[in-house]
Amino acid sequence: MEIAATIVECLISIYFLIRFLGLKNNGYKTTAFISVFLLLFADDFFLSQLNGWELPCVVIFCFICFVYSLISLQGSVLRKLFSCILIPVQINIINMLVLNVTAMLLGMDNVAVLHSGTYARLFVLFATKFMFFLSVRIILSASRKLRYSFMAAEWAFIIISFAISFFIGITIWYLNRNDSQSDSAVYLASILGLIIWNVLLFFMLQYLEKENLKRKEAALLQIQEKENIKLLEKMGEQYTEIRKIKHDMKGYISCSLRLLQDKNYTEAEEYLKKFLDEKTENIVSAVFTDSSIINAVINSKIAQCEKYNIRHKCEITQNLQPIPEFELSILLSNLFDNAIEACQSISGNKYISLSVTSVKSYLHIVMKNTIEGSVLKENPNLDSAKKDNAEHGYGLRSIKDIVRKYNGNMQITEQEGYFVVDIILNIKLSERS
Repeated sequence: MEIAATIVECLISIYFLIRFLGLKNNGYKTTAFISVFLLLFADDFFLSQLNGWELPCVVIFCFICFVYSLISLQGSVLRKLFSCILIPVQINIINMLVLNVTAMLLGMDNVAVLHSGTYARLFVLFATKFMFFLSVRIILSASRKLRYSFMAAEWAFIIISFAISFFIGITIWYLNRNDSQSDSAVYLASILGLIIWNVLLFFMLQYLEKENLKRKEAALLQIQEKENIKLLEKMGEQYTEIRKIKHDMKGYISCSLRLLQDKNYTEAEEYLKKFLDEKTENIVSAVFTDSSIINAVINSKIAQCEKYNIRHKCEITQNLQPIPEFELSILLSNLFDNAIEACQSISGNKYISLSVTSVKSYLHIVMKNTIEGSVLKENPNLDSAKKDNAEHGYGLRSIKDIVRKYNGNMQITEQEGYFVVDIILNIKLSERS
């Protein structure tokens, strides 16, 4: 039973890490899973039985989980560290609570009895593992609604707070286990205090995330406002050009007709080519959807493509009305920025293609841009080439956060001279009317 309980605890711990952080797309999934399971089992079952090794075993447990998360799981380093500390915090609090409540119900003066092979021990093993799994499910359910994206100082405060509560808890547990004269009621009150403190910390996470979302939305509104201003300026320039062409159209047509009547075909052809090159080159094609915000973003990026002589194609065949505009606009903006940046770095064919369609009522976004060599081979982390960019590194991270928030999937591949970002978002869409 002890071996079975240890196996279950290790499996729940790995399950929590995978679901909380998400797996990377690499070829080490099975090997890494088996390795981390064996290491956690050895630490939890063998080393923890040695006198004086309780705290070192917990540190080793956290270290093994952290290394595994670095190799095989997604997320920032601070988020990974937080999740690895959160596991022993849950285990420690649940173990102390179950042990002390069981001891009080059975009238025991020393919880050390519950560490031996009795029927009460079987109950403790079952109750602790069941409560551990239940707490993991609750945390995963709560975190699914909010994808934490704290600043470094906030992560540091949260991690330190959980670490302090954990070390206090492990101290209480150690004293309670080794002190036969201890008052169970006092220890139980201390445990309940720790539980309340950690619950308050968890709610603080929710509050901080909501505040961060408000800051993101405010920043996004500023971005959208700038994009709208750029779009209006560009549309104003196009309108002015169209008015000029309209005003001069009669003269251009009359001149062309006169050249054709005089059978000056070569001069007429050159005159019309000159007219097309000089008078229509500043008129930019535009995309119109049922979302004014999406229109502003896409058309401002099309204007940039025209500015940098990048050929482009946009195909939007899906009604965008039910889609969260803020997240989709920032996703498309970052996809365009990355594609434009990539095209600016090459000297040959420059081409960008955006496709927004539906696949079984889910949103399907494909962004392609031409490349001259293998980007994934030379730059596997897809680091930005910009030197003075205040938002360096945030573009791809923002895209991944949005994909993760909507339980989507993103694949980055290279196909026949194109860099391809293929995204499916789990958003139910209405059919276009």
